[in-house]
Amino acid sequence: MHNRKKWIGILLLGILILFTAAASAVEYPVYGACTGTKVNVRKYPDEMYPSLGQLICRAPVVILGEKDNAYLCSTWVGEGYVPKQYIKIFENMTAEEFAAYKKDHPNEYRKTKRYDYENDNPYLLELYNNGKISKQELLQNWYCEPGTGYTGLEEKDGKMVPFRRTWW
Repeated sequence: MHNRKKWIGILLLGILILFTAAASAVEYPVYGACTGTKVNVRKYPDEMYPSLGQLICRAPVVILGEKDNAYLCSTWVGEGYVPKQYIKIFENMTAEEFAAYKKDHPNEYRKTKRYDYENDNPYLLELYNNGKISKQELLQNWYCEPGTGYTGLEEKDGKMVPFRRTWW
């Protein structure tokens, strides 16, 4: 009799665990956005693998699954893993709402001009001046041109414009 109660208890515990796991399971795909700047997308979730590309803040992603501490995401660089800490999931977002979000939040400037450092800064300025990215995002992604002195940004007539200081 004691053995029978033990097995019934184990069975009930197993059923409880099964229902809890089913209730907390996420149905993929879900929509989200990157919360970090220059976040690496990798073929595998481990950091030892090279980056396929980088995401900017608010870059839209479609989350296809998860493994370890990373989400498998469909991004502009293709499918890859992004650390969970850098992804915000949009609860109950429809495909139409996500399409509108993607339209309003550009994420491909690094794809089309990935290593073209002469064009990244002007494109960032264009995005900022058109209201597509915030001032904080502009300043986080702005780079100083190597070998030409200090290049910075200043505000003139309500718009951000670059300036160059050369030290003689």
